[in-house]
Amino acid sequence: MDSNLLSVLLGVVIIGSTASVIGCFALLRKQSLIGDAIAHALLPGICLAFILFETKNIFILLLGAAITGWLSLVLIDLIVSKSKLKTDSAISIVLSVFFGFGIMLLT
Repeated sequence: MDSNLLSVLLGVVIIGSTASVIGCFALLRKQSLIGDAIAHALLPGICLAFILFETKNIFILLLGAAITGWLSLVLIDLIVSKSKLKTDSAISIVLSVFFGFGIMLLT
């Protein structure tokens, strides 16, 4: 077999096994939407990193994405602990706000 095929197959197996375990825990904690919220929260981080550093360096863009992804999780926990909103409502609010901000930065 081709070495590229083996490396892709190995990557798919690793991602599939880890994502399924994390997905089960997220479902049991009633936070199955958290992955979508983090994924949508990455967009403004990528845009801001590109605007600030004016480069397409993957490490700088990933750093911006990681910062806003972490910020979205902190914001979700803050909203849940300081208000009467449930977790799914806080996740939906953060998802919408971050993604809207990212779309605004893209335009």
